Amino acid sequence: MTLPPEHEGSERNTVDSMSIGSEGAFAYWFDLGAALVQTGRGEARAAFCAGKAIRAARSDLEWGRAKTLLGVAETKLGMFEDALASFNAVSKRFLNAMEVDRRILRVGALLEAGGVFSRTGRSIEAIGVYNELLACAARLPLPALQAGVAAALVEKGRALLILHRVEEALAAFEDVMTRFGSYLKADFQIRIAEALVNKGIALTRLRRDAVAESAFDEVMTRFDGAAAVMMREQIAIAMTQKADLLECAGDFAAAATALRVVVSRFGQAKAPEIQRAVAAALVRIGALMRNANGVLEEITAYDEVVSRFRASRDPALREQVAAALAAKGVALYRQNGFLDTIATCNQVIVDYGRAVEPALAAWVRKARKLKEQALERLDAIPTPRSEDLRSLLLRRPGAENW
Repeated sequence: MTLPPEHEGSERNTVDSMSIGSEGAFAYWFDLGAALVQTGRGEARAAFCAGKAIRAARSDLEWGRAKTLLGVAETKLGMFEDALASFNAVSKRFLNAMEVDRRILRVGALLEAGGVFSRTGRSIEAIGVYNELLACAARLPLPALQAGVAAALVEKGRALLILHRVEEALAAFEDVMTRFGSYLKADFQIRIAEALVNKGIALTRLRRDAVAESAFDEVMTRFDGAAAVMMREQIAIAMTQKADLLECAGDFAAAATALRVVVSRFGQAKAPEIQRAVAAALVRIGALMRNANGVLEEITAYDEVVSRFRASRDPALREQVAAALAAKGVALYRQNGFLDTIATCNQVIVDYGRAVEPALAAWVRKARKLKEQALERLDAIPTPRSEDLRSLLLRRPGAENW
Protein backbone atom coordinates (compact mmCIF):
# COMPACT_ATOMS: atom_id res chain seq x y z
CA MET A 1 0.00 0.00 0.00
CA THR A 2 1.35 3.41 -0.92
CA LEU A 3 0.13 6.96 -0.56
CA PRO A 4 -0.24 9.50 -3.39
CA PRO A 5 2.98 11.21 -4.50
CA GLU A 6 2.19 14.40 -2.58
CA HIS A 7 1.95 12.54 0.71
CA GLU A 8 4.66 13.48 3.16
CA GLY A 9 7.68 11.22 3.19
CA SER A 10 7.46 10.27 6.85
CA GLU A 11 3.96 8.85 6.35
CA ARG A 12 5.01 7.07 3.13
CA ASN A 13 7.94 5.44 4.90
CA THR A 14 5.69 4.33 7.75
CA VAL A 15 3.34 2.56 5.36
CA ASP A 16 6.08 1.05 3.23
CA SER A 17 7.95 -0.26 6.23
CA MET A 18 5.07 -2.01 7.96
CA SER A 19 2.85 -4.89 7.03
CA ILE A 20 -0.74 -3.95 7.79
CA GLY A 21 -2.88 -6.98 8.46
CA SER A 22 -6.56 -7.08 7.56
CA GLU A 23 -7.52 -6.26 11.11
CA GLY A 24 -5.23 -3.22 11.35
CA ALA A 25 -5.70 -1.79 7.87
CA PHE A 26 -9.02 -0.10 8.55
CA ALA A 27 -7.88 1.50 11.79
CA TYR A 28 -4.66 2.73 10.20
CA TRP A 29 -6.25 4.36 7.16
CA PHE A 30 -9.27 5.73 9.03
CA ASP A 31 -7.21 7.26 11.84
CA LEU A 32 -4.75 8.80 9.39
CA GLY A 33 -7.54 10.27 7.28
CA ALA A 34 -9.36 11.64 10.33
CA ALA A 35 -6.13 13.27 11.58
CA LEU A 36 -5.56 14.93 8.20
CA VAL A 37 -9.11 16.33 8.21
CA GLN A 38 -8.77 17.66 11.75
CA THR A 39 -5.51 19.46 11.03
CA GLY A 40 -7.12 21.24 8.09
CA ARG A 41 -4.36 20.31 5.67
CA GLY A 42 -4.18 17.54 3.13
CA GLU A 43 -7.88 17.05 2.38
CA ALA A 44 -7.04 15.21 -0.85
CA ARG A 45 -4.85 12.82 1.11
CA ALA A 46 -7.64 12.44 3.68
CA ALA A 47 -10.01 11.42 0.88
CA PHE A 48 -7.44 8.89 -0.35
CA CYS A 49 -7.12 7.44 3.16
CA ALA A 50 -10.91 7.29 3.53
CA GLY A 51 -11.14 5.35 0.26
CA LYS A 52 -8.55 2.90 1.54
CA ALA A 53 -10.50 2.57 4.81
CA ILE A 54 -13.72 1.86 2.89
CA ARG A 55 -12.04 -0.99 1.02
CA ALA A 56 -10.51 -2.31 4.24
CA ALA A 57 -13.79 -2.18 6.20
CA ARG A 58 -14.80 -5.50 7.73
CA SER A 59 -18.30 -4.47 8.87
CA ASP A 60 -21.04 -2.08 7.86
CA LEU A 61 -20.16 0.10 10.87
CA GLU A 62 -16.58 0.51 9.67
CA TRP A 63 -17.84 1.13 6.15
CA GLY A 64 -20.23 3.81 7.43
CA ARG A 65 -17.53 5.59 9.42
CA ALA A 66 -15.15 5.59 6.46
CA LYS A 67 -17.81 6.68 3.98
CA THR A 68 -18.77 9.59 6.23
CA LEU A 69 -15.11 10.56 6.54
CA LEU A 70 -14.86 10.52 2.76
CA GLY A 71 -17.86 12.85 2.54
CA VAL A 72 -16.28 15.25 5.03
CA ALA A 73 -13.04 15.32 3.01
CA GLU A 74 -14.99 15.85 -0.21
CA THR A 75 -16.84 18.74 1.40
CA LYS A 76 -13.57 20.41 2.36
CA LEU A 77 -12.34 19.92 -1.20
CA GLY A 78 -15.43 21.66 -2.57
CA MET A 79 -16.68 18.43 -4.17
CA PHE A 80 -20.16 19.03 -2.84
CA GLU A 81 -22.16 16.66 -5.07
CA ASP A 82 -19.72 13.84 -4.35
CA ALA A 83 -19.98 14.61 -0.64
CA LEU A 84 -23.78 14.51 -0.78
CA ALA A 85 -23.60 11.16 -2.55
CA SER A 86 -21.35 9.79 0.20
CA PHE A 87 -23.61 11.01 3.00
CA ASN A 88 -26.72 9.79 1.17
CA ALA A 89 -25.18 6.33 0.80
CA VAL A 90 -24.66 6.12 4.57
CA SER A 91 -28.17 7.40 5.27
CA LYS A 92 -29.75 4.83 2.96
CA ARG A 93 -27.58 1.98 4.27
CA PHE A 94 -28.86 2.54 7.81
CA LEU A 95 -32.36 3.76 6.98
CA ASN A 96 -34.15 1.12 9.02
CA ALA A 97 -31.43 0.34 11.52
CA MET A 98 -32.49 0.34 15.16
CA GLU A 99 -29.09 -0.32 16.74
CA VAL A 100 -27.65 2.73 18.45
CA ASP A 101 -24.30 2.75 16.61
CA ARG A 102 -25.93 2.52 13.21
CA ARG A 103 -28.53 5.15 14.06
CA ILE A 104 -25.74 7.48 15.23
CA LEU A 105 -23.98 7.03 11.88
CA ARG A 106 -27.16 7.90 10.00
CA VAL A 107 -27.79 11.00 12.13
CA GLY A 108 -24.19 12.11 11.58
CA ALA A 109 -24.45 11.65 7.80
CA LEU A 110 -27.71 13.59 7.66
CA LEU A 111 -26.21 16.41 9.72
CA GLU A 112 -23.23 16.64 7.37
CA ALA A 113 -25.50 16.56 4.30
CA GLY A 114 -27.57 19.39 5.73
CA GLY A 115 -24.40 21.38 6.22
CA VAL A 116 -23.46 20.91 2.57
CA PHE A 117 -26.90 22.05 1.41
CA SER A 118 -26.67 25.15 3.65
CA ARG A 119 -23.15 25.92 2.47
CA THR A 120 -24.23 25.80 -1.16
CA GLY A 121 -27.26 28.04 -0.62
CA ARG A 122 -29.86 25.27 -0.85
CA SER A 123 -31.69 26.16 2.35
CA ILE A 124 -34.97 24.40 1.53
CA GLU A 125 -33.16 21.11 0.91
CA ALA A 126 -31.15 21.63 4.09
CA ILE A 127 -34.34 22.04 6.12
CA GLY A 128 -35.72 18.84 4.60
CA VAL A 129 -32.61 16.91 5.64
CA TYR A 130 -32.70 18.35 9.18
CA ASN A 131 -36.37 17.38 9.48
CA GLU A 132 -35.47 13.85 8.37
CA LEU A 133 -32.75 13.75 11.04
CA LEU A 134 -35.17 14.93 13.73
CA ALA A 135 -37.72 12.30 12.69
CA CYS A 136 -35.01 9.63 12.73
CA ALA A 137 -33.95 10.59 16.26
CA ALA A 138 -37.56 10.83 17.48
CA ARG A 139 -38.19 7.21 16.51
CA LEU A 140 -35.41 6.15 18.86
CA PRO A 141 -34.96 8.92 21.45
CA LEU A 142 -31.64 7.81 22.89
CA PRO A 143 -29.21 10.09 24.75
CA ALA A 144 -26.47 9.32 22.23
CA LEU A 145 -28.52 10.97 19.47
CA GLN A 146 -29.37 14.18 21.30
CA ALA A 147 -26.20 16.12 20.40
CA GLY A 148 -27.14 15.61 16.74
CA VAL A 149 -30.70 16.77 17.48
CA ALA A 150 -29.44 19.98 19.11
CA ALA A 151 -27.14 20.69 16.17
CA ALA A 152 -29.91 19.98 13.65
CA LEU A 153 -32.32 22.36 15.39
CA VAL A 154 -29.76 25.18 15.37
CA GLU A 155 -28.87 24.63 11.72
CA LYS A 156 -32.52 24.31 10.73
CA GLY A 157 -33.21 27.62 12.46
CA ARG A 158 -30.36 29.30 10.59
CA ALA A 159 -31.69 28.00 7.28
CA LEU A 160 -35.15 29.31 8.13
CA LEU A 161 -33.67 32.73 8.93
CA ILE A 162 -32.05 32.80 5.49
CA LEU A 163 -35.47 32.13 3.97
CA HIS A 164 -36.96 34.94 6.14
CA ARG A 165 -39.21 32.44 7.93
CA VAL A 166 -38.37 34.18 11.16
CA GLU A 167 -41.15 32.89 13.41
CA GLU A 168 -40.33 29.29 12.49
CA ALA A 169 -36.63 29.96 13.06
CA LEU A 170 -37.37 31.43 16.48
CA ALA A 171 -39.36 28.31 17.36
CA ALA A 172 -36.39 26.10 16.44
CA PHE A 173 -34.00 28.10 18.63
CA GLU A 174 -36.45 28.09 21.54
CA ASP A 175 -36.83 24.33 21.11
CA VAL A 176 -33.08 23.99 21.67
CA MET A 177 -33.36 25.96 24.91
CA THR A 178 -36.39 23.98 26.09
CA ARG A 179 -34.83 20.58 25.41
CA PHE A 180 -31.18 21.20 26.20
CA GLY A 181 -30.91 24.45 28.15
CA SER A 182 -29.75 22.66 31.30
CA TYR A 183 -27.22 20.34 29.62
CA LEU A 184 -23.62 20.92 30.74
CA LYS A 185 -21.62 18.84 28.26
CA ALA A 186 -19.51 20.82 25.80
CA ASP A 187 -21.36 19.49 22.72
CA PHE A 188 -24.58 20.96 24.07
CA GLN A 189 -23.12 24.16 25.53
CA ILE A 190 -21.98 25.39 22.12
CA ARG A 191 -25.42 24.65 20.65
CA ILE A 192 -27.10 26.52 23.52
CA ALA A 193 -24.87 29.53 22.87
CA GLU A 194 -25.57 29.40 19.12
CA ALA A 195 -29.29 29.08 19.78
CA LEU A 196 -29.29 32.12 22.07
CA VAL A 197 -27.34 34.24 19.60
CA ASN A 198 -29.62 33.32 16.73
CA LYS A 199 -32.70 33.71 18.92
CA GLY A 200 -31.57 37.28 19.53
CA ILE A 201 -31.10 37.83 15.80
CA ALA A 202 -34.59 36.46 15.07
CA LEU A 203 -36.13 38.67 17.75
CA THR A 204 -34.32 41.69 16.33
CA ARG A 205 -35.86 41.01 12.93
CA LEU A 206 -39.26 40.80 14.60
CA ARG A 207 -38.55 44.21 16.21
CA ARG A 208 -38.70 42.73 19.71
CA ASP A 209 -35.57 44.62 20.66
CA ALA A 210 -35.76 44.38 24.45
CA VAL A 211 -36.15 40.58 24.40
CA ALA A 212 -33.40 40.32 21.78
CA GLU A 213 -31.01 42.30 23.97
CA SER A 214 -31.81 39.96 26.87
CA ALA A 215 -30.92 36.96 24.70
CA PHE A 216 -27.55 38.48 23.80
CA ASP A 217 -26.90 39.31 27.46
CA GLU A 218 -27.74 35.73 28.44
CA VAL A 219 -24.92 34.47 26.22
CA MET A 220 -22.54 36.68 28.18
CA THR A 221 -24.02 35.68 31.54
CA ARG A 222 -24.00 31.94 30.87
CA PHE A 223 -20.64 31.58 29.20
CA ASP A 224 -18.43 34.37 30.50
CA GLY A 225 -15.11 32.79 31.41
CA ALA A 226 -15.34 30.00 28.84
CA ALA A 227 -11.95 29.02 27.44
CA ALA A 228 -13.09 27.22 24.27
CA VAL A 229 -12.57 29.28 21.12
CA MET A 230 -16.01 28.41 19.75
CA MET A 231 -17.69 29.64 22.94
CA ARG A 232 -15.69 32.86 22.92
CA GLU A 233 -16.70 33.41 19.31
CA GLN A 234 -20.36 33.18 20.29
CA ILE A 235 -19.87 35.73 23.09
CA ALA A 236 -18.18 38.09 20.63
CA ILE A 237 -21.00 37.63 18.12
CA ALA A 238 -23.61 38.25 20.83
CA MET A 239 -21.96 41.49 21.97
CA THR A 240 -21.56 42.63 18.36
CA GLN A 241 -25.23 41.96 17.67
CA LYS A 242 -26.15 43.82 20.83
CA ALA A 243 -24.05 46.76 19.66
CA ASP A 244 -25.88 46.71 16.30
CA LEU A 245 -29.18 46.84 18.16
CA LEU A 246 -28.11 49.76 20.33
CA GLU A 247 -26.58 51.64 17.42
CA CYS A 248 -29.85 51.39 15.49
CA ALA A 249 -31.57 52.89 18.55
CA GLY A 250 -29.10 55.80 18.44
CA ASP A 251 -27.35 54.88 21.70
CA PHE A 252 -23.78 55.01 20.40
CA ALA A 253 -22.16 55.07 23.84
CA ALA A 254 -23.99 51.92 24.97
CA ALA A 255 -23.15 50.20 21.69
CA ALA A 256 -19.46 51.00 22.22
CA THR A 257 -19.69 49.65 25.77
CA ALA A 258 -20.99 46.32 24.44
CA LEU A 259 -18.06 46.11 22.04
CA ARG A 260 -15.58 46.98 24.77
CA VAL A 261 -16.69 43.81 26.53
CA VAL A 262 -15.18 41.87 23.62
CA VAL A 263 -11.91 43.80 23.92
CA SER A 264 -11.68 43.53 27.71
CA ARG A 265 -12.56 39.81 27.82
CA PHE A 266 -10.53 38.61 24.86
CA GLY A 267 -7.88 41.26 24.26
CA GLN A 268 -5.08 38.87 25.22
CA ALA A 269 -6.40 35.88 23.28
CA LYS A 270 -4.02 34.17 20.87
CA ALA A 271 -6.57 32.33 18.72
CA PRO A 272 -6.84 34.07 15.32
CA GLU A 273 -10.64 33.83 15.34
CA ILE A 274 -10.84 35.77 18.60
CA GLN A 275 -8.18 38.29 17.60
CA ARG A 276 -10.25 39.07 14.51
CA ALA A 277 -13.29 39.69 16.70
CA VAL A 278 -11.27 42.04 18.93
CA ALA A 279 -9.92 43.98 15.95
CA ALA A 280 -13.38 44.28 14.39
CA ALA A 281 -14.80 45.47 17.73
CA LEU A 282 -12.16 48.20 18.02
CA VAL A 283 -12.78 49.42 14.48
CA ARG A 284 -16.50 49.55 15.23
CA ILE A 285 -15.84 51.45 18.48
CA GLY A 286 -13.97 54.04 16.46
CA ALA A 287 -16.87 54.42 14.05
CA LEU A 288 -19.34 54.73 16.93
CA MET A 289 -17.23 57.42 18.58
CA ARG A 290 -17.24 59.31 15.30
CA ASN A 291 -21.04 59.27 15.36
CA ALA A 292 -20.93 60.45 18.97
CA ASN A 293 -18.49 63.27 18.08
CA GLY A 294 -15.76 61.77 20.23
CA VAL A 295 -12.77 62.27 17.93
CA LEU A 296 -10.11 61.51 20.54
CA GLU A 297 -11.82 58.25 21.53
CA GLU A 298 -12.22 57.42 17.85
CA ILE A 299 -8.53 57.87 17.06
CA THR A 300 -7.54 56.00 20.24
CA ALA A 301 -9.59 52.97 19.11
CA TYR A 302 -7.92 52.95 15.69
CA ASP A 303 -4.47 53.31 17.26
CA GLU A 304 -5.20 50.31 19.46
CA VAL A 305 -5.98 48.17 16.43
CA VAL A 306 -2.66 49.16 14.89
CA SER A 307 -0.61 48.65 18.05
CA ARG A 308 -2.15 45.23 18.73
CA PHE A 309 -2.22 43.71 15.28
CA ARG A 310 0.08 45.56 12.86
CA ALA A 311 2.67 42.78 13.03
CA SER A 312 0.14 40.03 12.29
CA ARG A 313 0.30 38.14 9.00
CA ASP A 314 -3.29 36.95 9.28
CA PRO A 315 -5.13 38.30 6.18
CA ALA A 316 -8.26 39.28 8.09
CA LEU A 317 -6.26 41.13 10.73
CA ARG A 318 -4.17 42.91 8.09
CA GLU A 319 -7.41 44.12 6.55
CA GLN A 320 -8.65 45.41 9.91
CA VAL A 321 -5.38 47.28 10.51
CA ALA A 322 -5.56 48.87 7.07
CA ALA A 323 -9.19 49.84 7.72
CA ALA A 324 -8.25 51.36 11.09
CA LEU A 325 -5.41 53.40 9.58
CA ALA A 326 -7.61 54.64 6.75
CA ALA A 327 -10.36 55.61 9.18
CA LYS A 328 -7.82 57.37 11.40
CA GLY A 329 -6.65 59.33 8.37
CA VAL A 330 -10.20 60.48 7.68
CA ALA A 331 -10.67 61.48 11.33
CA LEU A 332 -7.48 63.57 11.24
CA TYR A 333 -8.53 65.14 7.95
CA ARG A 334 -11.85 66.20 9.46
CA GLN A 335 -9.90 67.95 12.22
CA ASN A 336 -7.72 69.76 9.65
CA GLY A 337 -4.72 67.71 10.75
CA PHE A 338 -3.46 67.45 7.19
CA LEU A 339 0.18 66.67 8.01
CA ASP A 340 -0.88 63.80 10.28
CA THR A 341 -3.37 62.65 7.65
CA ILE A 342 -0.55 62.40 5.12
CA ALA A 343 1.64 60.50 7.59
CA THR A 344 -1.17 58.03 8.32
CA CYS A 345 -1.92 57.50 4.63
CA ASN A 346 1.77 56.90 4.00
CA GLN A 347 1.67 54.18 6.65
CA VAL A 348 -1.11 52.41 4.72
CA ILE A 349 0.77 52.79 1.43
CA VAL A 350 4.09 51.56 2.83
CA ASP A 351 2.60 48.60 4.71
CA TYR A 352 0.13 47.41 2.07
CA GLY A 353 1.11 49.09 -1.20
CA ARG A 354 2.31 45.79 -2.68
CA ALA A 355 -0.55 43.69 -1.34
CA VAL A 356 -2.41 41.64 -3.93
CA GLU A 357 -5.51 41.02 -1.81
CA PRO A 358 -8.43 43.04 -3.27
CA ALA A 359 -9.55 44.38 0.12
CA LEU A 360 -6.09 45.66 1.02
CA ALA A 361 -5.59 47.13 -2.45
CA ALA A 362 -8.87 49.02 -2.01
CA TRP A 363 -7.66 50.55 1.28
CA VAL A 364 -4.42 51.60 -0.40
CA ARG A 365 -6.36 53.36 -3.17
CA LYS A 366 -8.44 55.18 -0.58
CA ALA A 367 -5.30 56.19 1.32
CA ARG A 368 -3.69 57.57 -1.85
CA LYS A 369 -6.81 59.58 -2.66
CA LEU A 370 -7.06 60.97 0.87
CA LYS A 371 -3.37 61.86 0.81
CA GLU A 372 -3.91 63.82 -2.42
CA GLN A 373 -6.80 65.69 -0.84
CA ALA A 374 -4.73 66.53 2.24
CA LEU A 375 -1.87 67.80 0.05
CA GLU A 376 -4.30 69.99 -1.88
CA ARG A 377 -5.62 71.45 1.35
CA LEU A 378 -2.09 72.16 2.54
CA ASP A 379 -1.25 73.87 -0.75
CA ALA A 380 -4.33 76.07 -0.34
CA ILE A 381 -3.17 77.37 3.05
CA PRO A 382 -1.46 80.79 2.70
CA THR A 383 2.23 80.78 3.58
CA PRO A 384 2.35 81.97 7.20
CA ARG A 385 4.64 84.54 8.65
CA SER A 386 7.46 82.91 10.60
CA GLU A 387 5.97 84.01 13.89
CA ASP A 388 2.68 82.28 12.99
CA LEU A 389 4.27 78.98 11.95
CA ARG A 390 4.38 77.56 15.45
CA SER A 391 0.70 78.37 16.08
CA LEU A 392 -0.27 76.74 12.76
CA LEU A 393 1.58 73.53 13.57
CA LEU A 394 0.08 73.46 17.04
CA ARG A 395 -3.32 72.94 15.43
CA ARG A 396 -2.21 69.39 14.63
CA PRO A 397 -3.79 66.88 17.03
CA GLY A 398 -1.24 65.69 19.58
CA ALA A 399 1.20 68.55 18.82
CA GLU A 400 0.73 70.46 22.08
CA ASN A 401 4.33 69.79 23.06
CA TRP A 402 5.80 70.50 19.63
